[in-house]
Amino acid sequence: MNQKAQPETPRTVGIILFTGVEPLDFAGPYEVLSGARDDDGPLFRVDTVAEASPVTCQFGLRVLPDRVFADRPEFDILVVPGGPGTRIEEPKVRPTVEFIRRAAGRAQLVAGVCTGTYLMAMAGLTTGRRVATHHAYRQALRERYADLSVTDDKVVHDGEIITAAGVSSGIDMALYLVQLLHGPEAEARERRRIEYGIHI
Repeated sequence: MNQKAQPETPRTVGIILFTGVEPLDFAGPYEVLSGARDDDGPLFRVDTVAEASPVTCQFGLRVLPDRVFADRPEFDILVVPGGPGTRIEEPKVRPTVEFIRRAAGRAQLVAGVCTGTYLMAMAGLTTGRRVATHHAYRQALRERYADLSVTDDKVVHDGEIITAAGVSSGIDMALYLVQLLHGPEAEARERRRIEYGIHI
């Protein structure tokens, strides 16, 4: 007797939060990946994770992360947003960089948005890669990490590393993840749901 195939287990996604994180950098991917689903249910299970709770974002928004670094959570996909918090003194971002380095070692994909690429570079994840970042910080990234090929593209996929340009580009990156892992029909459904780049 034929048995119905079991639904695929949703991939786990960890979105890093830190003081000074740009809200749309993480909220855009959170919206897309949390909302993406098929007939069997959600395609992803998304958690936010930070050093401590609460997190004060750029412009003063306060957020309560789902997990903290001390929990040592593991994820299939790690999302690293950007914002002014990526550009403070290294000792203050070191716990975040160390968590990214450890969690990336167990993840299938690491995706950066905007200046989240800086944190990924500090964690040693982007050596020799093609990457994207916010247009205002491309030249500084080239000068700081000469081994990188910093492009003007909106979304760049190089091996297990995916990076996106500034702010709203995180939505494009998340839609790309949906398409990459679940196909163009899943991406089209999600674009329609959030009314992104289409006419209803």
